[in-house]
Amino acid sequence: MLSRSENQRTTADTANVFVPGVSQIVEVNMKQLLKRSADISLKNLSTLLLFDIVYKVFSYSILYAVTSDLLSLILKAAGLSYLSTENLYIVFMNPLTIILCICMMLLITFSVFFETVALYTYCESGWKQERISIAALLKRTLLQCKKLLQVENVWLFFGFVLTKLLTILPFSPYILRWLGIPEFVMDFITQNPLLLLIYGLAALTANFVCFLFLLILPDTLFYDQSIKMAWKEGMQRLRNKKAVTVFRALGAFLIFGAAAMAVLGVAVLGLAFYVKLIESPADAVASFALYFQRAAPAVVLIMETLTTVWFFSVLITLFHQYREDMRPAGSKKVKTGLGCYLKRGTALLCTAIVLLIFSETELGVSYLHQTDTKPEIVAHRGGAAFAPENTMAAVENAIAMGIDMVEIDVQQLKDGTLVLLHDSDFNRTTGNGKKVWEVGYDQVQTYDAGSWFSPEFAGEPVPRLDDILRRAKGNIQVMIELKQTGHEKHLAEQVVELIEKNEMLDQCSIGSLNLDILKEVKAVNPKIETVYITPLIFSGQYDMDFVDAFSVETTAITREMVATMQFQRKDVYGWTANSKETIQKNLECQVNGIVTDNPELVKYCTAQTWESRLLDTALQVFFNDTTTQRGKYGTRS
Repeated sequence: MLSRSENQRTTADTANVFVPGVSQIVEVNMKQLLKRSADISLKNLSTLLLFDIVYKVFSYSILYAVTSDLLSLILKAAGLSYLSTENLYIVFMNPLTIILCICMMLLITFSVFFETVALYTYCESGWKQERISIAALLKRTLLQCKKLLQVENVWLFFGFVLTKLLTILPFSPYILRWLGIPEFVMDFITQNPLLLLIYGLAALTANFVCFLFLLILPDTLFYDQSIKMAWKEGMQRLRNKKAVTVFRALGAFLIFGAAAMAVLGVAVLGLAFYVKLIESPADAVASFALYFQRAAPAVVLIMETLTTVWFFSVLITLFHQYREDMRPAGSKKVKTGLGCYLKRGTALLCTAIVLLIFSETELGVSYLHQTDTKPEIVAHRGGAAFAPENTMAAVENAIAMGIDMVEIDVQQLKDGTLVLLHDSDFNRTTGNGKKVWEVGYDQVQTYDAGSWFSPEFAGEPVPRLDDILRRAKGNIQVMIELKQTGHEKHLAEQVVELIEKNEMLDQCSIGSLNLDILKEVKAVNPKIETVYITPLIFSGQYDMDFVDAFSVETTAITREMVATMQFQRKDVYGWTANSKETIQKNLECQVNGIVTDNPELVKYCTAQTWESRLLDTALQVFFNDTTTQRGKYGTRS
């Protein structure tokens, strides 16, 4: 184990002594940081691109398959056919399932660290001016990962993953992309100033700690120090320089982003001039669109890879400069000859071929960008972003907007009347603290359910389910979520009776967080479609005969889950998607419907993919073409 002083002595006795083949120590400045980071990033670019593809394929296929098998074993050990929030507690009551859960967590966290260590190993090779093959990179990464399995370092696995969930660092391992804080939880946090402040401080701290952790990690990887010792020495090196280090890294990242946009802009400009030069005006637009769409997946993969390695190159440069290490000079002897050129040319050609094949496959396409799916738009609580939730005004607005379906919450009053309400009391939406089972409709119909939302909706009443169904008949589909309080009597039978009375079996579905309610619904009328609403679910088959569709919280949705459910002829809805990111995830997973408070945003996001919007912008700029729909770019193929 080398200390800082010992390591410096192994390179040079002082900063002023010249050592043959070694560069002189330089001060940490932005120009030098950018120059060295760029050199490190590009030193073994073909190796990096190959590794990125190999790792993505591994994560997307093998790792996902192994975690699925572990989950299946957990189900079998717990004696369950499915896993959801209703029965999750059973898993933690069985020692064997707990062990399997720990194994699965270790596997996921190791895969996260493997990518991180591989990126650092790649960058360290660039710092040392070394060439590295994909086989050597994988071998060295595995050897380096062994150091992190030492007892004193293991606890950092879980700490790093948990910290990563709150960070905005410019890389995110594939396996963590479907993890995160659910949007409905974030909505609750943002509505509470105190919780928002606490979350903001926690996220800021997590980003800062994760950045510092990454900055000291090379001490453990390349100098055989324990994490504890590496942290101690790292903090000494960064004394009074933590803030400036963060700003340097941020500045380098912004400069990289600006440079990348400039390069891509020039490339698009060059493509536009090229097609104008070789094509007739009638075919130029079609040719440009064709080349653009073919190139986009590969470009996205390359840019994502370069962005990630740039970040780590900046970190490794800062790490060595703060240690006052001297970088070995590059070899002045340049290998030449036919064999050398053939070897390099073959490596580049193979990389290009693998990259193009990956970007053209379903795996590459689904990983890189969303598809042109057109799911149904489901207005959550009637469309709570534009009108007071669970009111006739919300349903009227959804009908006027041409939305496919409204989702409403239904509860039973003391006198048996079915009304629309989400909470167990009327306090949030009407200002009245009465519980739903304490009052009858004579009293509830006097409540004002609109003023809390906007003065425009003052006097809006709490509607009955019967009134909503009559208004929706022939105009919009209705998903009725049944809310349980423990005080209702024959709730499922009563709702089914109203649907039958209004002759809306083909327009309504009944959803619930409780599977027993869905069983009751099917027992009353098997023809009514049922929807199991759940924050998370895992099963091998999803073939429950009393469930016709699943509505899953967006964070827990994966493309593989949706495909399996659809293979079982079950529709899949993702809830509650109110941001572009969550909407895009639902589009990528190809769900049947997106449940949202903001139907207009979903309409906007589903109108075109991001690729199409970029293409339309380019066509307008370079060809003065106002086409905005796919299929109108021409007939070339």
